[in-house]
Parts: sequence; C-alpha cells; structure tokens
Amino acid sequence: MHRDAARPRKSKNVNALVLVSTLPAYNRPYPVSLQVDEQLYTEKFITPETLTAVYNLNFGPEFKKRVRVDEFIACELANPNPQSPEAYLSQLRALENFDLLDRVSSINNYTLIVTGDGDNVVSHENSRWMSEKILNSEFKLFEGVGHMVPVEAPQELAEYIESELLKRD
Repeated sequence: MHRDAARPRKSKNVNALVLVSTLPAYNRPYPVSLQVDEQLYTEKFITPETLTAVYNLNFGPEFKKRVRVDEFIACELANPNPQSPEAYLSQLRALENFDLLDRVSSINNYTLIVTGDGDNVVSHENSRWMSEKILNSEFKLFEGVGHMVPVEAPQELAEYIESELLKRD
C-alpha cells in the first residue's frame, strides 16, 4: 500500500459533524471525572468487579432500568475479543495529552453536540461549552442517559440526528 493511502485527508464533502459525549481537552474547561485504578486494569482486566465499575461509571439510569449489571457482565464476559488492559490504558494515557481547546472555535461545519445528563465520565458542561464556541452548532442533552449515548439511546439519537440534518436540506 502506498504510504499516502492511509493518511487522513480533509474532505470537501463533510457537511456536518456529530460530537457525542466529548470534550475539547482532558482537564479543561471542565475536568474529566474518570478515576482510574490502574491496578484493576493491569492484574486481570475483565473481571466482574471491573465490569461492575465500568457499568456504574458509563451508563445512565434509563439504560440501567433496561439492562441489569449481571446481564451486562455476562455479555462482556462472553465477548470473544475483549479490549486488552494495555489498549485501555493506552487510550487513557492518550486522552491525558489531548488538548484542542484553543482550536474548537475554528470548526466551521454544522455540528450536532450531544451528551447525556447522567454522564459520569465527561461532564455535559464540556459539550455545552463547545456548543457556545462552535458558531454553527446545536446542543442536545439526553435525559437519563450516561456516557454511552449511542448504546443507551440509539433510536433517539438516530432520530435526533436525522431530524436536525433534514432541517438543513
């Protein structure tokens, strides 16, 4: 493969962006509330204890009404390709160095910014802040939803995106 084939390219065809439970920088303007016990992720990553912590941290009350923690654990333990502890920790370390705060206002594309009011990982205030800095944006706060909006409210998210994009046509 040619080395340029894998290089990301700027597309002139991007009409809109959808940012879900995101933030412009790891600890600004509102710090991430994720407290990671690295020992949990280095001894044995996929355990009922770590999965319970993931469930409690990432999901909002509406999801928890539909999917019990024991069901979530059983599903994750049955996953034939779980994320490795090394990959998870690498992702967290990359996040610590992530900082695009000063570039947010340069986004010119129409942008939908969505988050859940029960997000315990990324404060919805980060998303609200971004919607104030991106001139051509819409902010949507999903009630009863945590960090995993596409998993917790897939139908509602799809309908919202579709309705907002149709308004622009």
